[in-house]
Amino acid sequence: MIGQKGIPCTGGGVERHVEELSRHLITAGYDVVVYTRPYYTSPRKTTFHGVSLVSLPSIRTKHLDAISHALIATMHAMLNNYDVIHYHGVGPVLCAWLPRLFTPHIRIIGTYHSEDWKQEKWGLAAKIMLRFGAWMIARVPHHALAVSREIYESLHACGSRVSYIPTGVTPHTRKPSRTLLAPFKLGRLPYILLASRFVRHKSVHDAIGAFKLLKSFSDRRLRKVKLVLAGGSSFTNDYFEELKKRAQGRDDILFVGYQSGTVLEALFAHATLFLQPSSMEGRSIALLEALAWGTPVAAADTRESREVLTKNNAQLGSLFTLHNLEEIASLMRAATLTPVPFKQMAAAARQSVIAEYDWEKIIPLVDDLYMRLAASPQQKNEIAVAAEY
Repeated sequence: MIGQKGIPCTGGGVERHVEELSRHLITAGYDVVVYTRPYYTSPRKTTFHGVSLVSLPSIRTKHLDAISHALIATMHAMLNNYDVIHYHGVGPVLCAWLPRLFTPHIRIIGTYHSEDWKQEKWGLAAKIMLRFGAWMIARVPHHALAVSREIYESLHACGSRVSYIPTGVTPHTRKPSRTLLAPFKLGRLPYILLASRFVRHKSVHDAIGAFKLLKSFSDRRLRKVKLVLAGGSSFTNDYFEELKKRAQGRDDILFVGYQSGTVLEALFAHATLFLQPSSMEGRSIALLEALAWGTPVAAADTRESREVLTKNNAQLGSLFTLHNLEEIASLMRAATLTPVPFKQMAAAARQSVIAEYDWEKIIPLVDDLYMRLAASPQQKNEIAVAAEY
């Protein structure tokens, strides 16, 4: 696995995807190697749930971190007798031509997670390279995977070696104890959760603005509501500082940093509402996690969110107009003061999400693809994999 910062995941959708994918592939009988970056995963950590971890350096700047690590990892992988190299993201896949050219016996797969070149943090040169990576992912790997149907349609228009295999979730049978939230001093207080990297296209500033508007309503029951912001900077310190200034002087807006494990699970499970105001996603793992816990969700009305939250004309969550603070505040208010309809919707959504995105159903599709590629390298253009999941 190349492209992720590392595992275990301490923040980041791609990292969470690779962690779960790798762990389930180990259970399915695979030997899995995940390349990690020393600032994310300790170089001393060499295994995780049976997954082998290889720590390699990177040039830790906004523009060179991912591509330098992908290049070094690619060179390392080419020297080993791997059956499959699986790239994650349109940036790292820029290195996929090297093994295709120099180690043709290795099967190459690329997963298209999101349209990264649309992120506001990138300059023109970076956007051009990431857009080129999106062009390459449909042409250079032996097969490309799309985590959403929208991405699948755009990739399939460029070639037939594409499958829709979404990221997954693990069904939960029991909520973690709320005592895990004690460090945040939430007690039994209602709170609205946002969990993401703090980059501008995630529109965390909209969440803060709408929450301030919520507190301007006269109802006393809203005074105890908290806004919990889980996440941190991703080479976006200026934006992070802007967010902290917007929340300055308030004790009802909590920056809890990147969280993982049972603490993150508790944050998802006990939230009054999970909020996703992002203007761009691929397949949001955080959104799926919230739904899998049976937590009410509200998301910006984008194509990506509609694909998850609208099923057979039924709504699995609330949608609001992008950047509309009044709509967001109204949903926050309704979820707090009249929670029953939101909880009923969330209960139905949980069943729907588990039925479609359970890792136990997704792993056999990845297994089938890997085995077909590795077993028939001479038929790399004749892969009999279902294009629809």
